[in-house]
Amino acid sequence: MKRILYTLLLLSNVTVIYAQPSELISKNKNKALKEKLIKLAQEEMSGLNYAYAIPLYKDYIRLDKTNGEVYKNLGIAYYMNNQYDSSLKYYLKAANLNSNTENKIPELYAMLEDYSSAVNEYKKLFKNSNSTITRNLYLEQRIKGFSNINSFKNDSLDYSIYNTIINTPYDDYAQVMYKDGLVFESNRSVKINNKTEFGWDGAGFSKLYYLPNLTGIRTDSIQKVKWWEKKIVNAIDDLTKATSNDNNTASPLYDFRKLQFKTAPVVEFNLGLEHKFNQSTITFTADGSTAYFTKNQDNAKGLAQLEIWETHLKDGKWGAMTKLFFNKNEYSYFHPCVTPNGKRLYYVSDEIGGIGGTDIYYVDKNEDGSWKSTTNAGQEINTPGNELYPTFYDNKLYFSSNGRAGLGGLDIYRLDKISTNNFEVVHLPYPINTSKDDFSLTIKGKSGFISSNRYGSDDILAFDYVLSSIAIKGQVFLNDTCSPHVKAVLFQNNSDGGLIALDSALTDANCFYTFKVRPNKNYTVIAKYNDGRTKNLDLNSGGYLNKGGAYEKLVDLININTPKPAEVIVENVEKKSFKMIVDSLKALTKNYAILHHNFDRNSIAKVDAKKYQSLLNQIRKLKGATVVIVSAADCNGSDGYNEKLSLRRAMSLSKVVRKISKNQTIIYNVGERQLVADCVVGQDKDGQVINRYSYMFIMKK
Repeated sequence: MKRILYTLLLLSNVTVIYAQPSELISKNKNKALKEKLIKLAQEEMSGLNYAYAIPLYKDYIRLDKTNGEVYKNLGIAYYMNNQYDSSLKYYLKAANLNSNTENKIPELYAMLEDYSSAVNEYKKLFKNSNSTITRNLYLEQRIKGFSNINSFKNDSLDYSIYNTIINTPYDDYAQVMYKDGLVFESNRSVKINNKTEFGWDGAGFSKLYYLPNLTGIRTDSIQKVKWWEKKIVNAIDDLTKATSNDNNTASPLYDFRKLQFKTAPVVEFNLGLEHKFNQSTITFTADGSTAYFTKNQDNAKGLAQLEIWETHLKDGKWGAMTKLFFNKNEYSYFHPCVTPNGKRLYYVSDEIGGIGGTDIYYVDKNEDGSWKSTTNAGQEINTPGNELYPTFYDNKLYFSSNGRAGLGGLDIYRLDKISTNNFEVVHLPYPINTSKDDFSLTIKGKSGFISSNRYGSDDILAFDYVLSSIAIKGQVFLNDTCSPHVKAVLFQNNSDGGLIALDSALTDANCFYTFKVRPNKNYTVIAKYNDGRTKNLDLNSGGYLNKGGAYEKLVDLININTPKPAEVIVENVEKKSFKMIVDSLKALTKNYAILHHNFDRNSIAKVDAKKYQSLLNQIRKLKGATVVIVSAADCNGSDGYNEKLSLRRAMSLSKVVRKISKNQTIIYNVGERQLVADCVVGQDKDGQVINRYSYMFIMKK
């Protein structure tokens, strides 16, 4: 992966150490050898032959340990080969010798999961920074991410990661769906010698390969790559001068290594391209008829930049190839991604005028098939860091970046459109992202593939996505005693700090409630006793247990303690408090009727119409009696609204009684505090008529 990312970016950081030999080489008998070593090492670095430069630099520092730029270049070379611990070791030595290591030290700490050291180093950079506002925002983002690393793992249960049979000890990456299989890039080689080895990492040149069918692609085995360092096996004078960029070949000075791997069922993907350099990152339109791919410039003098080309499938073969109009000789263009309809092409470039090291651009097609002007994707996507590997699925853009808050190295992000002109960049959680480089996401339904170097070399990993949930269980007690059928409401904070009701339930016979929630999120449960008393419990859904594949968490007990119940509302005569008002009134008289109301209305339900009229006829004949009315509402709607609704129902009945007789009335409105049956917000409103009651009790003096 780094072959493309750092082909140009770090070349300018390679110091030409032998330019001032009088300052760098001690005056002793080893002077000539040191001069030769430093010159040859620099030639290898300039030719991007990092694996070849390492033994030369290490031989040099055995003779001279005072040159910070040598240590820095060793740090670069090891970094290019994914050897982050060795890279950090030499970058630290370079920093101690006052070499400018930029932000490489904190980034390496993060990739080695030493996030506290990464934060400390970035804070030093920020404190001493005289950079632009944009650059400082970048530093703030890295500090923010590494300071809150656990937040990126909150949704980790949603993803399952699997190894694939594609992977070899070499680099396999940048996969894309094609027909029933995958096309991907790899530097695997069955023959390694001084003609076929690329000195970047001691492996072969990159080519495109094809797995025709995804059946059986997943495997449980993971082959971790053990670092193998090049050794100098011949005299230094035997080394021929390295040539530029991708046409480098290995000198007989070095040893060679061939790694074993299974070739089947993978085959080379034949574009019909006769090209001895790297071929990489390809993208196809949805119908598979058009492809855009990356290759090195032909006949380049010096550094062979990268270009994006187009080809079309005709009669089963890829036809004539066209270089896209925006390619310029002095810059690189790579990582093409075409939208399914073929009307927009995203790509990456290091051309001047961008926001960071590499930026994502796009170009749209006109109706006649010609291309419009190119456009930088803007600050919603691009940062002062590097943006790479754009991919496009379900009308969403995915890309990798090391310029945002993340887990370290390259992380995969998604661009979400949240309103007409408002976008949000979302970090995909662990284990899609890790502290290492994670990039090139491919999606097929609820599954897909990513590329990652988390195991030492670039590998293609499969994933499944299933939205996970946690069952949080808790109890509600009243004055330290289990009292069933208490309402519990689940809330979550909104962006303004307010509470949003998500669900509600009545506790069961053992006073338990259960809610399904997302893992590692903050929630509030409010228990509401039937007389209005409440108590809150703030909780986090982390710390769950796996019980047979289901995740559960037992949360703290909610114990409602108050010295006395709340007062009920009474009209005309006296106020009385009862644990259950209707139960107490039933003990005083057997002459009562139970009436029910239509949803959100004061009117009496049709089923009780005759009963209501019969009661009114009785009241008309009475003199000197008291009619006690107790009205309720179901749980739909807010508590405050239901209090007012039950009061309106009671007052409506009281008004009728006073109109037809001179009997006295007493009313109680209990809202939803004294439900007679379980009630779930938003469910079965017609079935909740039992909770929309009005009791009318007739009391004689």
